Amino acid sequence: MKAILFDMDGVLYNSEDPIEGAAEALQWVQTRRIPHLFVTNTTSRGRDLLLEKLQRFGIAATLDAILTPCLAAVERLRTGGNVALFVTPKARHEFANLRCLPDDAEDGADHVVIGDLGVG
Repeated sequence: MKAILFDMDGVLYNSEDPIEGAAEALQWVQTRRIPHLFVTNTTSRGRDLLLEKLQRFGIAATLDAILTPCLAAVERLRTGGNVALFVTPKARHEFANLRCLPDDAEDGADHVVIGDLGVG
């Protein structure tokens, strides 16, 4: 085995409940030094909140080991240009190093990022 990608919601936890045995499985992987990352499709919160959740469930992780769509978007948009963000406040800080337009801007965007804006 060269590496493992762990989906988070539905594999390590269900919403706010840890999945039985997930923390022990991760500990087994870490003890054997198997490279691994945590992946998710959520755009409603930043990696810091996801890391906090993993740790609350007894899963050792680091920010660098969590891959999110927000992180992928930031990597892609580092090339420059103005960014109009339509993401939740819990995810906005992931875009802090980009040139983001004010929330009330009506023009000037070179890129538009739309994430989960549902109530939650």
